[in-house]
Amino acid sequence: MLRQLHITNFALIEELEIELEKGLNVLTGETGAGKSIVIDAVNFILGERAAAGLIRTSAEKCRIEAYFELEHTEVLEYIKSKNIEPEDGAIVFSRELSRSGKSSCKINGSIVALSQLKEIGENLVDIHGQHEHQFLLKVSRHLDLLDRWGGEKLLTLRERMKELYKNFQEKKRELDEILKGEQDRSREIDWLRFEINEIEKAELEEGEEEALNKEKMLLTNAGKIKQHINTAYTALSSGEPSALDLVIESSRALLQASSWDEEASSMAEKLKIIELELKETAGDLSAHLDKMEFDPVRLEDVNERLHQVSQLKKKYGNSFQEITEHLKKCKQRFDRLNNSELSLEHARREIEELDREIAGLSQKLSAERRRAAVSLEKKITRELEELGMSPVEFKVEIKPKAEIGSTGGDDVEFLISPNPGEPLKPLSRIASGGEISRIMLAAKTILGRLDGIPTLIFDEIDTGLGGRAAESVAKKLYGISRERQVLCVTHLPVIASKADTHYYLYKESDTKKTRTFARKIKGDERVKELARMLSGASITPITIKHAKEMIGRT
Repeated sequence: MLRQLHITNFALIEELEIELEKGLNVLTGETGAGKSIVIDAVNFILGERAAAGLIRTSAEKCRIEAYFELEHTEVLEYIKSKNIEPEDGAIVFSRELSRSGKSSCKINGSIVALSQLKEIGENLVDIHGQHEHQFLLKVSRHLDLLDRWGGEKLLTLRERMKELYKNFQEKKRELDEILKGEQDRSREIDWLRFEINEIEKAELEEGEEEALNKEKMLLTNAGKIKQHINTAYTALSSGEPSALDLVIESSRALLQASSWDEEASSMAEKLKIIELELKETAGDLSAHLDKMEFDPVRLEDVNERLHQVSQLKKKYGNSFQEITEHLKKCKQRFDRLNNSELSLEHARREIEELDREIAGLSQKLSAERRRAAVSLEKKITRELEELGMSPVEFKVEIKPKAEIGSTGGDDVEFLISPNPGEPLKPLSRIASGGEISRIMLAAKTILGRLDGIPTLIFDEIDTGLGGRAAESVAKKLYGISRERQVLCVTHLPVIASKADTHYYLYKESDTKKTRTFARKIKGDERVKELARMLSGASITPITIKHAKEMIGRT
């Protein structure tokens, strides 16, 4: 919901901050105090185009900031789907306009396009009055609202239609792919055959490249390796004296000493073991030297194989696994293209079956929509009559589309004839702001739970109303506000009396400028405002009593 609205240098408003609450919020005040300017500011922050003339005289730019708390799961999910991450379950809209006409829009401090601001705003606030920003005036929304009104059965049919149509489109794409020009198909088959042959002929093995690199290192450094091993062998076995000679000599000396020293015998045995290990190691070194040869032919073979592996990696993947996966995909694609005639027949048969199923489901959807339309027409007509628009005719027009789509084969538009003898017209073509607001109120009373918009704003809803119709409007506004936040600009005390939060707007002027202010009122101050609305400038004990009674009845 809209929690805070901060307005700076906008029309008559120099600086104004309004904190809104849950339930019914009302704005009242003398004519010309600036109530409609607040609504204009909301429209501006929600993306409605505005002229530099809205900037307050003597100011260079205006700025509006709106703080939204996102309490509804549906709204939160929608915001996140637009790659905007709420902060502590809230988002902040801000928009500036300079006299040069330059405008900047931000959400949570990040710059966004005006179109994005407007798109997201339409899902947060619905404004009813003489403004463009009205959810129910958008024909594109009417089908969704009718289907939601129709309930679970209709929504289940629609979801099934969505699945079928998605499958239908996928099969059509497959068919289009199969029907590509024969020349293109033949060229692709030749290329796939080349890639498959090249990879398979190479007979790559997992870990082969690592083993080749290791062997290359040994072959490249064979001379140095042999030299160092020979040095080790000489020092160990064939030198004068060698390490082995010294160990044997030490062992003999200890054996002689063992005649007198038992510990010398133990050490002599240890040296005997070392002597045996040295002899074995010397034998291994000798054998290793005999078989070690620098093989330039083998090194060339290794280098050629590594080059082949490198070329395959450049073409088909950075690893053995990636090259293997590429080969698998090539084979699958090759088989599909080679079997295109069978695939073509199968795809056409599947499309025909889906087409028949979609046509049948579309008829069921249309029938359910017509049943839902009858009940919706009766409900909204009854609501409109209670709001003082009798006689009135409300119609849900259902027309066949040129082509069945993911929502079925129907176009839906809400039509109305607010006066006897007038033809039915689209909601968007009704001229009177008051009529539009009352129609929207009636629709919201019936459909308010279905559109998912958390904040509703009504402007001019009380135009030409009085008596029972005014009381009915007040009750309906209050009823809607139990489930959604409602902001209403009103001149009717019966509406203001039902407010959960009441703002009084007023102007102050001096010789240089006029400014609009807003003050949250309650208690005696609110009673006096209702009394003023009841009787005008002259507030009497009777109007005070009447105002208290009205508040008490809420």
